[in-house]
Amino acid sequence: MRGHFLLFLILPVMLFAQGRATGPSPQSMTATLTFIIPTGVGIYVNNNAEWDFNNITLNPSNPIYPPTGPAEQYYPTTPNVSPYQQLEYIVTGSSAASPVDWSLTVYGDGDPGSGVLLLDIEHSPAGMGSWDAFNVAATPDTLSSGSGNTGGWQSLNQDYRVTLDGDEEQTAGVSCVLTYTIQTN
Repeated sequence: MRGHFLLFLILPVMLFAQGRATGPSPQSMTATLTFIIPTGVGIYVNNNAEWDFNNITLNPSNPIYPPTGPAEQYYPTTPNVSPYQQLEYIVTGSSAASPVDWSLTVYGDGDPGSGVLLLDIEHSPAGMGSWDAFNVAATPDTLSSGSGNTGGWQSLNQDYRVTLDGDEEQTAGVSCVLTYTIQTN
């Protein structure tokens, strides 16, 4: 009787417990693989741009400085060809059933100085020629927006130009900082 009692205790454990499968061939077991993928974003910016008005014609697109007439538009001397800013971004983890809205924005931290204003500096998608002046953080410019995953890294390289009229003050170098942001909304 005691043996039967032990059998009743051990048999349910053998039948319902996860463990080894043994017995006549074939034997199978299953395993569950779980993947937890969060919504994520990424951004890559690779270039600083410089306008050296001592050597402004290093960029063959530039007129001489100072302008001989009304204000002129000048493109960076470093780098001296388009695109002046490499910009890439990615959005991941969004589902088709519940897509995530996202936006890519840029703003400047303020006027560089010496008579160069942030609103004198413009940006455009590389090679497009659709120029917009930079804004400050309170009103960033939206470069791109969408819903769902981007399908890998996307490129949105940028061109820059500045409009000057010749009344700028001499300087060894003034600058402003541009902040590019990719975020889910």
